[in-house]
Amino acid sequence: EEKPRGKQAASDIVHRFEMLRIATEEYDSLQVEILPQKTFTTSQTLPYLQQKYFGAELTLLIGSDIVRTFSYDWPDLGFLLSSVELAVGLRGQDSEEEVLQMLIQTGFDPRFKIIKSAHADISSTKIRDGGVDGAHCKVFDYIKSKRLYKAEN
Repeated sequence: EEKPRGKQAASDIVHRFEMLRIATEEYDSLQVEILPQKTFTTSQTLPYLQQKYFGAELTLLIGSDIVRTFSYDWPDLGFLLSSVELAVGLRGQDSEEEVLQMLIQTGFDPRFKIIKSAHADISSTKIRDGGVDGAHCKVFDYIKSKRLYKAEN
C-alpha cells in the first residue's frame, strides 16, 4: 500500500518495494509489485489480481498482527478468505494457537499456513530505532545507502 493503514509514518513506497524486491530476489516463485490501487481493498485489488494472474493460486502474506484486524478493518472478508490462501507469519509473542483461534473467530474457513521465523520480533519500528540484529544484510545495506530510518548513525 502506498500509505499503509494504521501507520502514522512509512517510508516511500518506492523504498519499501525495493527492500521487498531485494529480500525476495532469491525466490523465483515470489513476485513483488506496486499495485495501481493506493490501498489494498478486497473489492478493488483482489479482482485486479485475479484478472492479472488469471487461474493462479493467490497467496496473501500477512503478519499475525494483521489477522487481529480482520474483525474490524476488512470489508468483504469472506470474499477475501474464499479467494486466497493466507501465509501468516507469526509476529512477536503470537502463538499458532492464537492465530488459529482468530481465524476460527472470523466465521469463515480460510486456507492458511502459519510461518514461524527466528526473526518474528523484527519490525520496521525496530529497524528505525536501530535494533536491526538479524535483518537481511542486503536490505540493511540499501537502508544505509538511502539513509532511511536511523541507519546513517
